[in-house]
Amino acid sequence: MSKRSGERFGIGDEAWAKLDSGLRREVERLRGDVTAELHVMVSLYPLQAQAGVESTERKEARFQDESENLVHQLEEHGAREVQGYWINSTVSARIPIDLLGPIGKRSDVKQILLLVRHRAVL
Repeated sequence: MSKRSGERFGIGDEAWAKLDSGLRREVERLRGDVTAELHVMVSLYPLQAQAGVESTERKEARFQDESENLVHQLEEHGAREVQGYWINSTVSARIPIDLLGPIGKRSDVKQILLLVRHRAVL
């Protein structure tokens, strides 16, 4: 753990509070390994619906506009497999662990969740 107060593994309190419990455990397990990569889902605050009924195309276009800065930041810092989902205002990506702090500080980010593959039981 970092010796500076208000920070865990280089992630400030504001960002740490946005990590789901599974992601927190994974960060702790990795002990701040700066070479680690995590598959995450970044949940943005819900879109503000405009008055009247909007078309699906308009909702998708608005999400693209609102998530563009986040997507750019992710890609600029080495994120891979970046994909947006307008239907639930989320962006998934494989990100370097050191990107959790800057992403978590963003005012448009509501929560960051760890994506984990589950095996189907037949």
